[in-house]
Amino acid sequence: MIEYQLLESEDAKDGRVELFWRCFAPEKKKEEVEKWFDEVKNNQGLFCAMDGDRMAAHMAIVEPLENRIRGANLSFGGIGGVTTLPQYRRQGLIRGLFRQAFDFMNEQNIIFFCPSSLQFSIL
Repeated sequence: MIEYQLLESEDAKDGRVELFWRCFAPEKKKEEVEKWFDEVKNNQGLFCAMDGDRMAAHMAIVEPLENRIRGANLSFGGIGGVTTLPQYRRQGLIRGLFRQAFDFMNEQNIIFFCPSSLQFSIL
């Protein structure tokens, strides 16, 4: 049974490395993906769909960018690292993760934005 969880970066590292390696960079060594995760610390919320101990899907809120508009301090955040293992695709897991992420962003007063010129690629 799938359970949705909000995890801390370090608690999710092993599952994220496995997921990203299998889905985004299978031609690379797993250690290269692990090294990338050690260097990058840019996530506010890590939303995971867990099947027991296995991470089936993942989504992260990219660390909010602070901005001041017309005298108001605003936080803008994007979604990144949207990943699902092949055997779990087409089961609505990402839809569930988006719901969790948008609820979290609303509670934290983070405005969702969809970056078009920033590079959010991992490898």
